[in-house]
Amino acid sequence: MISKPQLPKDLGIKIGSKTEDAWTTIRDQAKADIEQNNIQNTINELIILKAGKIIKREKEKFKY
Repeated sequence: MISKPQLPKDLGIKIGSKTEDAWTTIRDQAKADIEQNNIQNTINELIILKAGKIIKREKEKFKY
């Protein structure tokens, strides 16, 4: 007879425990890292746009 798979009794998170606190800290740090990366990506995109405008302007100067 084949038995049904069962959920593990301990998923590594115990409410109110040090394990929960540790995973909460990891989750919060990951969220902060994602937000910081989003900010950096926005800055990089703006730099790329500005550089493109400057390059275009410089090419126009020497076109004639």
